[in-house]
Amino acid sequence: MKPSLKNKLEIEDIIKRLLKRIEDSDLESYDPFDGLNSAPVRIISKINPLLGRIGLQIVKQNPVNIRPFLFQPKIKNDPKVLADLIQSYILLAEHFDDNSLLEKAKSLGELLYNEKNDNTKNISWGLKFPYYSRYVNFSGVSNLFTTINSAFALQELYRITNDKKYLDWLSSVERFMFEELGSIEEGEAAYFRYYPNLESPVYNVNSLALKYFARKLNYNTSNLNTANSLFNFLIKNQNNDGSWYYSKDSIGKWIDGFHTGYTLEGIIEYIKNGHNTNYNKTLEKNVNFYLKNLISDNFPLYKEGTKFPIDSQNCSQAIQTRVYFTYLEMDSLDEVLKMLKLINNQLYNTDSYIFQKNKYYKNELFTLRWSQTPFLLALVLLLREL
Repeated sequence: MKPSLKNKLEIEDIIKRLLKRIEDSDLESYDPFDGLNSAPVRIISKINPLLGRIGLQIVKQNPVNIRPFLFQPKIKNDPKVLADLIQSYILLAEHFDDNSLLEKAKSLGELLYNEKNDNTKNISWGLKFPYYSRYVNFSGVSNLFTTINSAFALQELYRITNDKKYLDWLSSVERFMFEELGSIEEGEAAYFRYYPNLESPVYNVNSLALKYFARKLNYNTSNLNTANSLFNFLIKNQNNDGSWYYSKDSIGKWIDGFHTGYTLEGIIEYIKNGHNTNYNKTLEKNVNFYLKNLISDNFPLYKEGTKFPIDSQNCSQAIQTRVYFTYLEMDSLDEVLKMLKLINNQLYNTDSYIFQKNKYYKNELFTLRWSQTPFLLALVLLLREL
């Protein structure tokens, strides 16, 4: 059944409200993981890293936003925020036939370029705040996730403008990936490091790299072997039930919704563009794992069997992932729309999305990188299919 015009108009209205709120923010907000931007937490972390991590989590999980009391600055012009916005503006410019939105995308493209990390030889991006966890401990260092999402925006700018400067920038991005992060070969498989010198491979970010190179094959086939090697790496390292852990080492042996979504998205982009279509049938196992274990009663689960937290990043990625499923007729837009309605009942707040809802409280933090622009991009991708 084709979704109704009412569905389309409702989503357009949500997008317009959300986009206005984002623009009114002057692209400035706090981030769930920005606790080390607080001087007290940063000082504590230097004395005792474990206490620093605890402090970061207190700032993140507190239902009351204590950052202003810690004299903590907001984050402005985060690269991931800019990348999501650029892609959204371009798709909306095409949808509404509005050239002013394309001009906004091009202007943000220049801003994204200016926000690149000056500490690398080639073009790259990283988090705009210090951060460490049980898995990483890097501050001001470029990483694959932020860089590849920024590259998606540059690819879209090239697609819509045919301006060769974006290809030049992307060539530099690829040199960063190959020369500064490093590509590790394992026979016919290969992966990129997430951070420099981080040896354990992370599956979801390598699938996003696969998505990048699969898109690139539409205009340049020079990296066909790279795409094939990334695909082989992901297929080789999946679990028997069609899932993937976060990473290959022992501390990464966990599965959640939005990282699984990233992984599936890259593989689907690769197959959608006509590569290794023989895997299409096997992909059903991967999709079925997601739909049976990370969706319950048509609602996204953060982790298998766990309803809470109801997380904005996880929910926005679920919309985007299931739109990708429809590309290969493995899901229906009607079901995605029903899921969106359930998500909005939990997280949408007249013109934006709250950060998280837990069992006994909710965290209404307005955060661009984690909530608003991922939802914007997911909704725009859904609108394009209606």
